[in-house]
Amino acid sequence: MKTVYIDCFGILYGKVGFSLMGIFDSHKKKDAWRFPSGKGLTLNGINAAGIDTFSDVPVDSITREGIQNSLDARDSAANGPVVVSFSASTIASAAIPGITQLKSKTLPAIRDKWASSETAMAFFDTYESVIEAETVPVLKISDFNTKGLAEKNWQSLIFVAGDSVKDDEASAGSKGIGKFAPFAASNLRMVFYHTISENEGERSIGVSQLVSYDTKTAGEVTQGPAYFSAGLSGSQYQPMQDTVPFKIDRKVSQFGTDLFVVGFKNDTDWQDLIKMSVLSNFLISIWTGELEVQIEDEIINRDRLPILFAYFKKIEKENKGKRNAFKVTEDFKDAFRAFQVLTNSDLKQLALPGEMVETYDFIDSAQDAHLLLALLEDTNRKILQTRKSGMKINYKNHISGSINFFGVFQATGQKLNKFLKDIENASHDDWYVDRIVDRKKKATARQFLKDLTRFYKTAVNDTFAIKNTVEMDAFQLDGVLIANGEQQAATEDRSANLEQKVANLKIKKYTQIARTN
Repeated sequence: MKTVYIDCFGILYGKVGFSLMGIFDSHKKKDAWRFPSGKGLTLNGINAAGIDTFSDVPVDSITREGIQNSLDARDSAANGPVVVSFSASTIASAAIPGITQLKSKTLPAIRDKWASSETAMAFFDTYESVIEAETVPVLKISDFNTKGLAEKNWQSLIFVAGDSVKDDEASAGSKGIGKFAPFAASNLRMVFYHTISENEGERSIGVSQLVSYDTKTAGEVTQGPAYFSAGLSGSQYQPMQDTVPFKIDRKVSQFGTDLFVVGFKNDTDWQDLIKMSVLSNFLISIWTGELEVQIEDEIINRDRLPILFAYFKKIEKENKGKRNAFKVTEDFKDAFRAFQVLTNSDLKQLALPGEMVETYDFIDSAQDAHLLLALLEDTNRKILQTRKSGMKINYKNHISGSINFFGVFQATGQKLNKFLKDIENASHDDWYVDRIVDRKKKATARQFLKDLTRFYKTAVNDTFAIKNTVEMDAFQLDGVLIANGEQQAATEDRSANLEQKVANLKIKKYTQIARTN
């Protein structure tokens, strides 16, 4: 559905299809980079906290945060899993929207403002080398079977920092930090968004997270972020009039969002890095059929998991001991252990204990979560903790020091997910009770996490301890019998040798001769 306008004569016209916009060209606003500015604003430098959070591992970050956003935007009316695709291409640098403005006005102004900052100047040097090149790399991330960005989601993603509006209160994310991950993966800190939703139709906008600089108006500075937009309407920057200059592989009736990272930091191993990140962070989402990922022409779904894990295990073996070679991460190794649990023929599945259901009002039944356990040969005795979306939160350890198990915990209940999301940190990799302000709720959360850990330990011990004890006792008994046998044999040997020595003993009498000086 397209946004439809009515002119003063009552004639319908739209951006797509039949149009009378040419009549009003003189009133049409031109797309350009718009830098919000004012007096007394706090200067934004190059080390923006939101972006720096994801700068160490930008490809992993953009994969995790991008897929999380797509899972949160799932269209319940669509059949099949949420599909997220990653593909890279290049465009002519001259085709970057507003490139002339950036070269002639923006870059000189920010260089002048931050001339004394070595870090900033290094970034601007890279920025300039990218836009002066003949072509620029672009990473496209598209999702399907999603709802696209409705107005409230559009506002939250594009214009709001430190918060995120989600339709599902048990969604994977809501802290508003992950939206900065794509900018960390861009040498230009430039991202274009294109979306199609049911009520708002099709729209696009560009966002550039740069730095503050002085404007021509005395005392005014820019805020930092810029928007490639048709201009302000009231206090809001409007979508672009023209379409984005990138390839879009969706029909107008196909809801979803496309994100274009312009100036993509395309490491030579970027495809493998994304694959490994998907397996490490979304194994459960893939396994349960909630998610399918496409990286160029390769599909990641449940059926292909064995092939992909074997591929990376082969890489790990081939690159062992090599310097500067592609290495698999510890998270990937743990994900492989979790996969072994899921495919284990002796898998044990446990529901929440009745005591927890009775104690906490955010747990409706024992089926609001499940714990999967299995014994493994190569294990580090951890439990993968996830919520409803299947995205990895973290691995819980210190469960058992002797039982060679590995486990997967997934909270699926709606209210339980809401509770866990509320105590989740901004990086979505741990649950912290200190996020709660209310003292009573904080005490409840602290006790819940203790009870959850107690549940893990009890489940592992009750499920495996007896079997392990029998095996251990048998092993230890064998060791004792062998040790006793060896000790007895050694004693007998020593006795025989002693008897032989005694039998051969001869007593000789020595006369001491006085020594003379």
